[in-house]
Amino acid sequence: MFPGFSKTIVEVRSVGGVVGIGEAPNAASAERIRDAIAHGLIGANAYDLAECERRAVSPTKALQNTDDEATLRAFGGVEMALWDLVGKIEGRSVASLLGGRVRDVVQFTEYFAFRVPSGDTAGEQTPTDVARYCARMAELHGSPSFEGKVGVLDLATEVKMVKEVRRAIGDAALLRLDANMAWSVGVARDALHRLEEFNLSSIEEPVRPEHD
Repeated sequence: MFPGFSKTIVEVRSVGGVVGIGEAPNAASAERIRDAIAHGLIGANAYDLAECERRAVSPTKALQNTDDEATLRAFGGVEMALWDLVGKIEGRSVASLLGGRVRDVVQFTEYFAFRVPSGDTAGEQTPTDVARYCARMAELHGSPSFEGKVGVLDLATEVKMVKEVRRAIGDAALLRLDANMAWSVGVARDALHRLEEFNLSSIEEPVRPEHD
């Protein structure tokens, strides 16, 4: 069950007072940025991202040895803020800094998962609850695509959830899943077989990279 997501908003300030904004992946990143990253970036050149990374993140070999990527993940939010900072200083979009815009419109995806109650929100704790939520989002917002979190509960329950969601949103809506590398190879194979009939666009990260 997911209570929701908490992110860390990152601000990087230049000596001239320009502020770049980024987003790190979780709440724990705030402490990691404060204790392990921020001090090393004082006085760094925001235009030299490679040097900023060297100041903030241990060499790749050290990360592999300790199997701790928390600082690297937190630095992703800092790097995002650095790109934003440079763009604001230059008066350019980050897209132009990265080589140019490739599209003018981005299609948003409705995200669904089993969720525990939180505040005034009852949450969705059964496959039927999740399907009703998706149907409501389709009706209220015309959501054309849906992505669901799997790899949390037993496979039978999650297959039932996908079946009911597909029935609720119709055959025309795009439907994809994200397992966040939670499945073993055996479970992933079983899941792919059992989910085939629901016309999924994709299943993101079914297993950890070492099992690819």
